[in-house]
Amino acid sequence: MNADINMLRKSLSISDFLVSAIFGTITAVSVVPFSLIALLVFCVTLFGAARARVRSGRARFATVNFVVSIMLFGGILATAAGYRPSKIEEQFLRREINLPVTQMTLADLSDAAAYDRQTFPITISFSFADADKEKLIKWHRHDVTLGEFLDGIESQSVLRRRFIHCANGYTILHGGNCSFGLYVRDPELVSPPFPRTRFDVEAYAAIRNR
Repeated sequence: MNADINMLRKSLSISDFLVSAIFGTITAVSVVPFSLIALLVFCVTLFGAARARVRSGRARFATVNFVVSIMLFGGILATAAGYRPSKIEEQFLRREINLPVTQMTLADLSDAAAYDRQTFPITISFSFADADKEKLIKWHRHDVTLGEFLDGIESQSVLRRRFIHCANGYTILHGGNCSFGLYVRDPELVSPPFPRTRFDVEAYAAIRNR
């Protein structure tokens, strides 16, 4: 029994765990593709260490060291992915906006989002069926966060939010960089052929400004 414990202690390498912690942190905070490169290097290093351990006659506990290293690496990534206060999307959702009115139709809302650059903290594009343009959305007050604004839309219509970002700016810790803003759309109008006619905000704006 004591011999097994001593062998286990010799098999568990602090350097392997240090490698897991370092590469786990790099993978979590680096942007794509550097995070993918760090992940690849970690896998090669881990498999190489396991292979060397097997060749040296310590195959019995090689699996233990391998599993613990994977768990440490995965734990760092899971912690980073779950740390929502640092997510760029969450930061945007906490921003406050001042609505001009507490109720708007989807048509007016789409028009305001397209041309009112002072109200909304990021670019918001709407896509919904023309038949739904008179759908009325209500909020309890003028001052709301962007998250509350979107919650009101989603709870009173079929529209759903989606942040658009550049994949090259994505990290596990911070998420997407939202460089292309926010897309609020009807799921049925995501890809052609569309079952219903899409609302044309430019034509609507032209009629209003005539």
